[in-house]
Amino acid sequence: MVAVVVDAWCGIVNSCPVMEGDDVTIGCYGQYDWLSYWLQFGPVASIISSIQFLEDSTTYQTISPDLRSAGLVRPPHPVTLTTTYIIQNLRAGDTIDSTCQIDFRFYESSGYSGRNTYAINSLQWSCSVRQPVSCEYCLFIKDRSHRHD
Repeated sequence: MVAVVVDAWCGIVNSCPVMEGDDVTIGCYGQYDWLSYWLQFGPVASIISSIQFLEDSTTYQTISPDLRSAGLVRPPHPVTLTTTYIIQNLRAGDTIDSTCQIDFRFYESSGYSGRNTYAINSLQWSCSVRQPVSCEYCLFIKDRSHRHD
């Protein structure tokens, strides 16, 4: 049995509201624990996790934890995935529209014996950021009527 628990978030890292002319950093974060009960006897599956903003391929990062280093004493440490995406010089009326995706791919490890069969299912999590950009300077004009008697 293999279990993955994910704590994930994405959003604007800069202070809000986003104003015209700003460079905006969008962040994505994910953390998971490998909680396999049978890990102590040698993992039959391994995991590769990746994170990226779909709008920018340079944000792609991947991690494959060393499950053998966990030993018999404890499970491996939680794995943290983070990436950021910068959108420069926004204009009023633009909409920040970005999607972060975290993927988990499982594969048979060297501990796999073939005596049993396991489904190798991939998992995917995504988070979208969608926010309009406000104007930098807003003018408020009041209509003042004057009465003359």
